Amino acid sequence: MSTRTPPDSSARSPAFARWLWCVGWVAGAALAALALRHFDWHRAAAVARNASPGWLAAAAAANLSLLAFWALQWKWLLPSGCRVAWRRLWSVVALSWCGMNTLPWMGGHALGLGLLAGWGGVGLEVAVSVVALEQLCEAAGKAVLLILAGAVAPASPPWLHGAAWTLGACAAAALCLLWWLARRHDPASAAPAPPGLLRWARHLEALRRPRVLGAGLSMTAAIKLAEFAAIIAVQRAAGIPLPWTAAVIVLAAVNIATVVAVSPGNLGAYEAAAFLAYRFCGLDAGQALALALLQHLCLLLPLLAAGGAVMTWRAFGGGGPARKPEDGPPATAPR
Repeated sequence: MSTRTPPDSSARSPAFARWLWCVGWVAGAALAALALRHFDWHRAAAVARNASPGWLAAAAAANLSLLAFWALQWKWLLPSGCRVAWRRLWSVVALSWCGMNTLPWMGGHALGLGLLAGWGGVGLEVAVSVVALEQLCEAAGKAVLLILAGAVAPASPPWLHGAAWTLGACAAAALCLLWWLARRHDPASAAPAPPGLLRWARHLEALRRPRVLGAGLSMTAAIKLAEFAAIIAVQRAAGIPLPWTAAVIVLAAVNIATVVAVSPGNLGAYEAAAFLAYRFCGLDAGQALALALLQHLCLLLPLLAAGGAVMTWRAFGGGGPARKPEDGPPATAPR
C-alpha cells in the first residue's frame, strides 16, 4: 500500500502570499475608485491646467515626504528590542495611509495595525502600543497647531479656540492614561503582569524614555511642517499670493475636519474646511474652491500612488512574499 506525501506547506506559501497580494491589489484599486468617484475632477483639472507645474510638483513632493516622517515616527516608537527593515516599515505606512483614505471609519487604522503586527513581524501587542503612541503624538501636534493658528490669526474664529481646547484636553487625558499604564506595567518593575487586554501596555517604552517620546513628537512636527509647505506650494502654483498665516489657518481647519473620517478620503469634509478657511482669509468663492480642490488633489494622488506602487510591487513585481526568520520576529537587536 503506497502512501502519498502531503505537499510541503512551505513551498505553497510563496504562491499563496502572492495571490493574497493580488487580491489586495484588486480590492485596493476598487476602493480607491469608489472613494474618488465624487471628486470634482473637471473643475480640479481646469484649475491645474493654469497652475505652475513646478509648484505642483513641489506640493506633491512635500506631501509624499509625510510617509517618510510617519515611518520614522513608528521606528522611534517601537520598543528598543524591535527592529523593522526601513523598506518594509515605509511600505506598511504607505498602505496604511491608503487604507485610511479608502476604507470606512477606523478601517485604515485597523489595516495599519494588522500590517505592522503581521508583515512588520512585531506582533499585535507591540503594534497596538505603537499606534497608541502615534495617536497621542498626533493629538498633541494638532492641539499645538490650533493654538498657533489662534495666535497668528488677526481675528481667529471662535471655533478655532474651542477646538484647540478640546483637542488639548483629549491629548492631556490620553497622555495621563498611557503614562499610568506604562508605569503600572513596566516590565522592569515587580508589578504583576497585566491582564490579557492590557498586555500591550508593557511596550509603551517611549513614555518611560523622554528622549524617544520627544523624537516621536518631533516627527509629528515634521509632518505638520510638510503639510504647511505643501499648502504654500499650492498657493504659489495657483498664482494667489497669501501670507504664511493663511496657510497656518487652512492647515488648522483641515486638521479639525479630518479628526474623524466621515467619508473615504475625507472627500467633501476636506474641501469644505479648506474653502471656509480661504474665505475667512479674504478670497472670493471661486479662488477658495479652486485652491481647496487643488490642495486636496496634491495630497491624495501622490500618496495613493505610493500605496498603489507598493501593492503592485508585492503582487506582480519582484518583491516576493514576506518571509520571517525561523528564530522569531525580525527585530531582536537592541537599539
